[in-house]
Amino acid sequence: MPVPNLPELLVGGLAVWRVSALISYERGPFAVFQRIRSAAGIDHFDDGRPDTDNVRGEVGKLLACTWCLSPWIGLVWFIAFGLSASATMAVSAVLGLSSLAIIVERHNHG
Repeated sequence: MPVPNLPELLVGGLAVWRVSALISYERGPFAVFQRIRSAAGIDHFDDGRPDTDNVRGEVGKLLACTWCLSPWIGLVWFIAFGLSASATMAVSAVLGLSSLAIIVERHNHG
């Protein structure tokens, strides 16, 4: 099984955060992540943000917490890297670039 080097781990870490954030609190295209959270027992405010104070069920609690979700997404990333490092890094690069753009935007505009 290939072991990721430091740059691959950094890009992978950004990708894991991006996917964890998408699932746990972002609406997503066509509200796909909002629908997944609703099916898992998470209510949402009118603007689409998850209402993390009224989560039902263990799956809902997992999906509502970026920190709780990220080890599982990281495990999937690591397994995918072992199966196809080049494909995993291609997807990770796109997600990592998205993460960096979000970091820059938040730094510049709060």
